[in-house]
Amino acid sequence: PYGNDYRKLDIEPPRKFTHAYRAALLCGGVDWFGWGGLTSAAHTDNDVEQTVAAFDQAIDLLRGEKLVA
Repeated sequence: PYGNDYRKLDIEPPRKFTHAYRAALLCGGVDWFGWGGLTSAAHTDNDVEQTVAAFDQAIDLLRGEKLVA
């Protein structure tokens, strides 16, 4: 995307989007601590599966709100 210009990818997203994204993940039972991501040995396979499912649901919710294409 963006003609391979990494500088366009390395930006802070609008606050409205980050709030909506976190809220959408919380609806799926996953709290989000920022763009860096976080996992540990304490996360089980079920935790990872729940996170992936919550992310999938969050994208659908954000699309419904026209916050992502």
